[in-house]
Amino acid sequence: MPGSEQIAPSPTLSSASPGDGGLRRADDPSPRARLVPVALTLLSLVLGLVTLGGKPLWDDEAFSAMAARLSWGELWTLSTTRDPHMFAYNGFLKIWTGIGGSGEWWLRLPSALAGALAVGVLWLIASRLAGPRVAALAAGLLAVSTTLVQYQQEARPYAFGVLGVSVAVLLLVRAVQNGGFGRWVGYGVVAGLTVYTHPMSVVAALAVAPAALALPRIPWRGLLTAVGIAVVIAGPQLFLMLTTPTPSMWDWVPGTDAYHLAGAAYLLSGHSGPVGLAIVGVLVAAFVVLVLRRRPSFLNLLALLWAIGLPLAVVAGSLVRPMLVSRYLLPAMPGVFLCCALVLVRFGRPLVTGVVAAALVGTSVVSLLGWYSGGDKDDWRAAVASVAAQARPGDGIILTRDHREPFAYYWEQTANPAVLEPVSPARPWGSPIPATNAQPDVADPSAAIAGHSRLWVLYIEPEGLPESLSRPLDAAYGAPQRELVTRVAVLLYSR
Repeated sequence: MPGSEQIAPSPTLSSASPGDGGLRRADDPSPRARLVPVALTLLSLVLGLVTLGGKPLWDDEAFSAMAARLSWGELWTLSTTRDPHMFAYNGFLKIWTGIGGSGEWWLRLPSALAGALAVGVLWLIASRLAGPRVAALAAGLLAVSTTLVQYQQEARPYAFGVLGVSVAVLLLVRAVQNGGFGRWVGYGVVAGLTVYTHPMSVVAALAVAPAALALPRIPWRGLLTAVGIAVVIAGPQLFLMLTTPTPSMWDWVPGTDAYHLAGAAYLLSGHSGPVGLAIVGVLVAAFVVLVLRRRPSFLNLLALLWAIGLPLAVVAGSLVRPMLVSRYLLPAMPGVFLCCALVLVRFGRPLVTGVVAAALVGTSVVSLLGWYSGGDKDDWRAAVASVAAQARPGDGIILTRDHREPFAYYWEQTANPAVLEPVSPARPWGSPIPATNAQPDVADPSAAIAGHSRLWVLYIEPEGLPESLSRPLDAAYGAPQRELVTRVAVLLYSR
């Protein structure tokens, strides 16, 4: 097409350095090499399926699970008044649970599949641009990363964001390599649709577009058309977020400080330990130096923008209002591993590359074992079991802050949910999520004290119990019976 730069086929990395690539397409891999992305995708899927239903749902997962039970009208009301950025995912989950129910394993299965597919897509991108060695290394590091597995095992849309952005990047690469206005349109459509996985995903999908500026002939028509289409498609979601009365997506976000920046760095490194973080950090820093030393190629600029475009945008945006939440940066992680693979293959001798790769895989294995065996999620399943074993008719229950949904998800599965009277929030079991985030704590517990000889109070241990609640309860009932179930404090006040 006129104005598009087509990339002619070229030798593989055995004779073409990835640092000099970016305007060339590696030869098609051998039949044996084509098995690599299949194997890595299956590996990622297996890692995502291990203990998939073992951990209890945490607050956000349970919120989506309960939102999926709403009617379409109720879900739309919730999305236009309280939860605007999750309408597409919650709507998908509504259809999905209609097929297979709302068990933890089934709720999380789509995320496990999406994360595994993202591994295969990353291999396709790297293979087309830099050859099978870089592709195998980048996709392999992504497949075994603890961060990806963690969000493959979560009933939230973040793994879908990784997949959507990866597909958008692949379409951009195809548009640059092969030309054709339709391919640019395809990139713009998919980039725009990523906003419906999570609003931050569209930032990552469009952050790579300026890589086309490194081409000898910049395809302005296709590039500007793609960006315009993406903005139009993302517009309804962005409008919904801007016009929602209670934009809960941002209200709770803490200030950007060293602690949260470190958390973001750990997530992007794919590891939960300092060794993996240090290795990935050094490799990415070396890649930045490589890019800055000379006029960047399309390949190098694409990898760099994919890795740092979204994080830099979020940090810059946090100067206006806090918006740094580490999991929002997940779509940038494949770009981080692409940078690492390019550096290792370009500069590392086979032995050095093998040692560094083995070190990263080893730290990933340690991190993964800790993730599979760890009990770091709020265990509402066990907390409900504890309450159900001791509850008596007429007992009341107070759930502080926004913990009604995770408790209700498990409580409504018990034999007799009516045995407990909801005091706060006071809506009956089985009722829909309210369109507004009602005041979650009891301002004056005197009525609850007068009406219940036994009162349950549950909260997350790090949050503690408000003194305005604990003082009158202690005065009326005395010291409570207390049990701590993996971060969930279960108190029973009785007289």
